[in-house]
Amino acid sequence: VDEKAIADLNDLGFNSVRVPFNYKLFYSGGQIVDDGFEFFDRVIEWCRNYGMYVLLDMHGAPGYQNPGDHCDNVDSNANQPRDTVKFWDGDNVQLTSSIWRHIALRYHNEPVVWGYDLINEPVPQAGREFE
Repeated sequence: VDEKAIADLNDLGFNSVRVPFNYKLFYSGGQIVDDGFEFFDRVIEWCRNYGMYVLLDMHGAPGYQNPGDHCDNVDSNANQPRDTVKFWDGDNVQLTSSIWRHIALRYHNEPVVWGYDLINEPVPQAGREFE
């Protein structure tokens, strides 16, 4: 995403942009970090300049939330069984929550940020689809 893309979307009549990101923008070396804010701040400023809104979309969550390659699944095979999804294992859910808390603390009063897509296309934990 760059300013020209935002300007082009605005020229086409769009009033919002969905910004997909990987959790690793905010997690490195076992710690929550601020690295992703530089990118987000730039996009938010561009959108403000063009009268647009931003939806922040965690497209890749810790442990990957579905078998697709777009969500940090290192095996990149959408035909894998659901039990290969590791998002529901260990501390991945808690880490995701902590990262979102970190992001929300920064942007909770930012009017250009109109929403958060907490996890893109998660699949249920294997065997728990109907609980």
